[in-house]
Amino acid sequence: MRALCSVRGPLGGDMRALGAGARLLSLRMPGQPQPLHFVVEAKARVKELKTLANSHAQLQGMTDTELFGLAVMQNGEYLFVDLESKLSKYAPKSWRSSHTHGLDANGRPLLELHLVIQFHVESPLLLHDEVGKHLYFLQLLHNLRSRDGLPAEIVLLLIGLALQAKFGDAEAYDDQEYFKLEDYAPSSLTGNWVVEAIRACHQEHRGLSKSDAETRFIREVCLLPDTINSHSQDHDDKDDMFRERANSNVSAVSFHGDGSDPTDNKHNLLSAITFKDTKTLLHLMKTT
Repeated sequence: MRALCSVRGPLGGDMRALGAGARLLSLRMPGQPQPLHFVVEAKARVKELKTLANSHAQLQGMTDTELFGLAVMQNGEYLFVDLESKLSKYAPKSWRSSHTHGLDANGRPLLELHLVIQFHVESPLLLHDEVGKHLYFLQLLHNLRSRDGLPAEIVLLLIGLALQAKFGDAEAYDDQEYFKLEDYAPSSLTGNWVVEAIRACHQEHRGLSKSDAETRFIREVCLLPDTINSHSQDHDDKDDMFRERANSNVSAVSFHGDGSDPTDNKHNLLSAITFKDTKTLLHLMKTT
């Protein structure tokens, strides 16, 4: 098994150099627009791909690889796959065809997996490197914009932190449209007031470094119910896909050795609102 980590777009070209048993697949990382491509054996198991993905992440400086798992996407949800199963179990039948090496008619891999958070931490203090923390942040941001259920004021505060982590101080972007709403907010958050409110939230974090903004974003999400800080999935006996709930109370490494609930904390986003312009924000929300 080997990686073609620099390959982007269609995998055209001469496939004759590959053996009859070679197959190509894509692996998507959190927040990355382009996937990684791997060459694997047709009979390879998921755990072999996980080992290779971990090695690639470690080369980038990531140490917290055990927090991430491999999943396939079905009906908009991540389904974690069994490490002991063969990759072909999760692939369409055409992926197994030897003459295509697992590519479709456009030269793209038919099998695509995702590296996503499988075990959620109770505190960003448990994230030991900047690369892993950044990927963790990107996954939580994806969860935020793809799910509903949080109050609008909570979402706005989190987006303000996410913008600080991405762009730094808002003052550098005065009179500019520097972000796309759909990249940060769930589709249910609509109204003419939303962009202005998000800008106000972003401005409140002036002077906070990008790295510290990511840390605070993760910390605040850890204090929330598991709507955002989890993947909600049910076990399916028919195909042995692992659908599991991994949330802030069942962590890869427990931060609260006394068994206390990390969400039972008076410091949360609702009580931590410190806007100088809070009245304006609330007025904008009431007048939509």
